Amino acid sequence: MFLPFLSAWSVMVLGVLGAQPALLSVKRYAGQVIPNSYLVKVKDAFDLRNITSSLEVEGRSSINLFPVIHDSQIFHGFGASLDEEQLRLVLQNPGVEYVEEDGVVSTSDIDNSLSLRAPVSHPVAGKNVDIYILDTGVFIDHTEFGGRASWGATFGGYPNADGNGHGTHLAGIAAGKTYGVAKLANIIAVKVLSDAGSGAISDIISGLSFVVQNAKTTGRSSVVLLALGGSISTTLDNAVLNVINSGISVVVGSYQPNSPEPNLTPTIQTVAGGSNTDASGSSPGRVVESITVAASTQSDSAASFSNFGSVIDLYAPGQNIISAGIASPNITVTFSGVSMAGAHVAGLAAYLLSLTGPITPATVASDLGTMSVKGALTNVPAGTLNHLASNNVSRIGITI
Repeated sequence: MFLPFLSAWSVMVLGVLGAQPALLSVKRYAGQVIPNSYLVKVKDAFDLRNITSSLEVEGRSSINLFPVIHDSQIFHGFGASLDEEQLRLVLQNPGVEYVEEDGVVSTSDIDNSLSLRAPVSHPVAGKNVDIYILDTGVFIDHTEFGGRASWGATFGGYPNADGNGHGTHLAGIAAGKTYGVAKLANIIAVKVLSDAGSGAISDIISGLSFVVQNAKTTGRSSVVLLALGGSISTTLDNAVLNVINSGISVVVGSYQPNSPEPNLTPTIQTVAGGSNTDASGSSPGRVVESITVAASTQSDSAASFSNFGSVIDLYAPGQNIISAGIASPNITVTFSGVSMAGAHVAGLAAYLLSLTGPITPATVASDLGTMSVKGALTNVPAGTLNHLASNNVSRIGITI
C-alpha cells in the first residue's frame, strides 16, 4: 500500500533551509481512513524523481515506492505512513502542493435477492479492445471468458485471485461469451480491492497507473471500469481525470458511500447503491469527464439504490443480472447493483471502440449518449438525464 515513512530529514531535500514556511492543512477524507497514511502531491514544477531518490526508508535497504510513483502523468506525488512529526515536516516542505488522508473505497452494491434477461450484443463486439476491471480480481479461467481474460496486476498485497466474485461478475457482464455486451473484448484483471470488497485509494491510483502504462505498451483501445467509490478524494478524482486525458475512457458505477452493503461483511466499509443522494458527493463518480452510470430496474424505472444528479451520464440495467461466478469455471450467479449497470456501459464502450477504431474518451461519452434511448425510464429524479444505454449504433451513423 505505502512505504514506511522516509526519514524526516530526507523530505527536506527540495533544498530550502532557513525560515519555516507556513504549514499546509491536511485534506480530510469523510469516509473510513487508513490510520497515519497519506497521499502527498508534489508541485508539478518540482522533479519528483529527484525528491524520491533522496528519500531514505527507515528499516529498509532500498526504496520500494508503490508503482504510481513512476507515472507522474497519473499522480505527481507519493504515499507514506507518517507520524505527527513527520507529517509536520512534509506539510512545511515548499515542494508539496497538498497532503490528503488515504481513505477506503469499496465496491458498489451487490443484491442477489432480485432476474433479468441476458444483455443483447453484436456477436463480434469488442474485438481488439481491452477492458480493465479494477476491482476484487477476475476468475480468468471461467469458461465465459474463452481465454480472453488475463491477470494484469495486483496492488495492496492481496492474492492474485478473486475471492469475492464482484470483479468476475462484472467482467462477465462486460465481455462474457454468453451474457456479455462486448463478447470478443479482452479482459484484464487489476486487483485493487480485498476479498471483502474494499481497498485503499493509494492502491486504486497504482492500478490506474498500471492501466496507462500497459495500454501504451499494447497500443490497443482501452476502457477502465471502476465499480467502486467512496467519499470525496481530490487525489483519486485527479488520477481518474489524468487517465481520461491519456486517451482511455473511464466508466464509473455511481453510488452513495454511506449506506450499508446488504450482502457483504458489515465490519468493512462496503456500500449500497445510494439512497436518493446526489452522485456529486462521491469520488470518482463526480468526475465530469468520466462516464458515470446509474442503475435501472427490470420494470424500466430508476433503481431505488441508485444515485442521481447532474453528473449521471447514463442509466443501464442493474437489477437481477446473470453473469459469471467464482465457485466453478461454469457457474453463473445473479446480482443486482449499480456495479452491474457500470459493467454494461463498459462493455458498450468497448463495443463502440471495436466499430469506430480509436476515438477520444469525450467522443465515446458523446456517442454513447447519442445512442441511448431518451425518456425511457420512470421515477428519474429531477436534474438527472433520462438516458437509457443502448447499443443502437445506427444513431451515430454506423451500419453493421
